[in-house]
Amino acid sequence: MRKEVPIAIGFIAGALILFEYFFKDMAPGVSVIATKAQNWGSIISAFAMGLAAANLIVIHGRRIRSKHPDAWMSWVMYAGILSMVVTGFAAKGTLLSDIYTFLFDGLYLPLGTAMFSIMIFFIASA
Repeated sequence: MRKEVPIAIGFIAGALILFEYFFKDMAPGVSVIATKAQNWGSIISAFAMGLAAANLIVIHGRRIRSKHPDAWMSWVMYAGILSMVVTGFAAKGTLLSDIYTFLFDGLYLPLGTAMFSIMIFFIASA
């Protein structure tokens, strides 16, 4: 029951969004419901990202305080988060905005692609 309910909610929400995309003109009432579902999805995602960031900060803070041999990786993670947040909130057209674009396009996207491909190989080999 713990697995089935979230899967059912995800399936129903996905089917609703897909139905709205393909049959927008045939059922105009569905568009309102689909937009509300998308808005709620954005809100829930924002809270989940904030919770994940707080969890990372707490876990790596413990690792640094305990002087774990791999604590230097936690410092690198803190530096990465700080650099992305500071440059991400910079105004467009400034030097920090250009640095953010470089970090995102040059580091984050390739690393995300690499993680996705590793995950696909893991799933395929299972």
